[in-house]
Amino acid sequence: MTARRTDRPNLLLIMSDQHRGDCLDFATQASGARTAVQTPHLRRLADSGINFPRFYSECPVCVPARALLSTGLLPHNIPPRGMFANGDILPADQPTLASILSANGYFTQAIGKMHFRPVRERHGFDRLWLSEEIPWTIEEDEFLQFMIAAGYGHVEEPHGIRHELYEFPQPSQLPETHHTSAWTGRQTIAFIREHLSQRQDQPFFCWTSFQKPHPPYEPPVPWHRLYRPEMAPAPIRSDEEFSWLPGNVRTRVAQGLFPDVHRLTSAWSYYFSSISFIDSWIGMILDELERQGLRENTLVLYTADHGELMGDHWLFQKSHFYEQAACIPGIMSWPAGIPSGKTRTQLAGLTDVVPTFLAAAGADPAQHGLKPDGLSLLDCARDDAPTRDVHIGQVGRGPQAHFMALSDHWKYTYMAGENRELLLRYRGDDPELHDYLQGGPVGDGIVGASHAREIAATLRGALQERYRQDGATDSLDENSPNGFKLYPARAGQYRAPTPSGMRQQNMQYARWIQTRPPEWTPPPPSPEGQIPAELPLRSDRSRYTWPDLPPVDPQMPPRALGAASELPQR
Repeated sequence: MTARRTDRPNLLLIMSDQHRGDCLDFATQASGARTAVQTPHLRRLADSGINFPRFYSECPVCVPARALLSTGLLPHNIPPRGMFANGDILPADQPTLASILSANGYFTQAIGKMHFRPVRERHGFDRLWLSEEIPWTIEEDEFLQFMIAAGYGHVEEPHGIRHELYEFPQPSQLPETHHTSAWTGRQTIAFIREHLSQRQDQPFFCWTSFQKPHPPYEPPVPWHRLYRPEMAPAPIRSDEEFSWLPGNVRTRVAQGLFPDVHRLTSAWSYYFSSISFIDSWIGMILDELERQGLRENTLVLYTADHGELMGDHWLFQKSHFYEQAACIPGIMSWPAGIPSGKTRTQLAGLTDVVPTFLAAAGADPAQHGLKPDGLSLLDCARDDAPTRDVHIGQVGRGPQAHFMALSDHWKYTYMAGENRELLLRYRGDDPELHDYLQGGPVGDGIVGASHAREIAATLRGALQERYRQDGATDSLDENSPNGFKLYPARAGQYRAPTPSGMRQQNMQYARWIQTRPPEWTPPPPSPEGQIPAELPLRSDRSRYTWPDLPPVDPQMPPRALGAASELPQR
């Protein structure tokens, strides 16, 4: 097929949810080790473009991170008073990447998990095809409609059982053909084909957002057996760091609520499987761009909203600035516009996506009322240009706030509720396992506590000065010893255990089954639930190394039963 006739590039932003940056088969962990995960198509994307191994989420939690991707603003600068938690809402009239590109002649499409509130708020997109985690109604979620029409309306939680099994590995209740990751990849292919047939002379911006590997960890069969528990990496944690963790984390470990090795390693194997399944559909999308003659002039950027701690540093999920939660994939490919096969180690992050895409499209955000805090990565990609000396971030507000200031070698963090600051090395032999404000070895020399305090003061000063410049001083106090507002010590708040000793964890049940009419029953499969014959049914599994199944023992021959007297007696 002949590609569209326009010089401006197509823009394809692909993201997944909770994909940590060291879970790529061409990446290393902070300790220097490699994980067992297989991502041949993300490697293919990096080989055709630029890999940014120091790519960070400036607010590593779902909703705010997507706001950064929409606006290019640091979390404290997002109107009306910052976005630091999932309860915060991006104003409907806020200029966004989609609204600016739409005003500049792009067709804008969102596919998958957008986490908008209200859920159907477009934020500049011409069209939404959604697959959200916990949809309120059938009408608001295209994936849920597809699943029900396909005959799976009896599956109340199609993305895995949350509540009691939120962090427990579990195979998907849906076949791989109808899993949310397959639907998101297939819908992207359908969009590309539709766009070429209906809007060939118009460039597009498509934001494809995979819902996984966010828990529940529930890859479909047979992807659930791509990895074995013994392939899980060794945990990255130390006894020293246990002392500076928040009190509720220490209590959880002390009370035996930290997952045992069997559950943790099984979770790792299902987490890897979920990533590889997404990778397989990214390969299908790249194949489609090549098949349609669009790959050369399509800027593709892959990233995530945040990572996953998975037991490292005694923690799980996100909302921290450890590498496992904050450092995420940053891969950019544009064969017609940037070099291929390069690695750029400059500091970069989610706030840089908006200015990068707008620069590629030739759109000026200032003309539309937006002044991104991030910067375009095109010069860095093309000419190895510098980006920034210090990268900052914040998650949470008030006593829940957690701040970060990052340089080439050092990471400064401050936990407001604990009034605790740390100075960490995030690469090398002790990745974030030692607080250098207490002094300690660095390479062949020694960094004493006084030198470490100087480094911490420099990073803290850079962070606080940026907040003062932006007028975001709610978290600052010039009269406090460290310049941050101090909070009184808080008693830990814990859920009371049940008589069995178990504490309730995640109580998120399906919502759509509670909002459907009382007389509603799951319909039988319909033509609308069938996958169109012209679209791929499954992704290609051939690029992955599958472990052999254990040999099956020969079946014991059945023993003929004799007289009743020969039967076992009770």
